Amino acid sequence: RNKFLERNRAAATKCRQKKKEWVTDLEETRFDLESQHNDLKKEYSNLKNEITLIKSQLMDHANCNDPNIDKWIENEAKR
Repeated sequence: RNKFLERNRAAATKCRQKKKEWVTDLEETRFDLESQHNDLKKEYSNLKNEITLIKSQLMDHANCNDPNIDKWIENEAKR
């Protein structure tokens, strides 16, 4: 009986240790993913700002009589 209890105790300790390691790994993964998510949000914001700037620059050329720019402005007006 004592031998069984010792083996059971050792198995329980090993199981708890594995669970702690699993939780630690999971928390590290969460931290990495949150960091990546924040980086992607910043990149998205920067790209949206760049698009806005480029659209503004295109609008500055509205009177240039360029057919491509005129077509783009026409399509934007339909949105």
